[in-house]
Amino acid sequence: MTGNNSVLVDLDDPRTAQLADVISNKTCKKILSLLVEQELSESEISEKLKVPLNTVHYNVKKLVFAGLIEKTRSFWSSKGRRVQVYRVSQKKIVISPKKVFSRGILPALIGSVIFGAG
Repeated sequence: MTGNNSVLVDLDDPRTAQLADVISNKTCKKILSLLVEQELSESEISEKLKVPLNTVHYNVKKLVFAGLIEKTRSFWSSKGRRVQVYRVSQKKIVISPKKVFSRGILPALIGSVIFGAG
């Protein structure tokens, strides 16, 4: 992983397969499209997509784990339950073979930091 606004994932990292799974999932794509427009809770997503709440919950967990969405805040419902609100993560995800990172990207990054500091 790198910085706060980007994530570097090696091709052998298990998250790579999960990212591919999430990106190919129709429900996940619909959830992402909604969250680009506004922050929503799982129940609000369920209402807007007309999808069962348990389906939304399952897909939201996958999206959070993949790093594509994140929790922003929470509030208490009228039933006394804590409700999480989600938004699209503002991170760039870079998928790269480990050898390319260690041989090409990392030395170039270090060199540019040293050159920029000098």
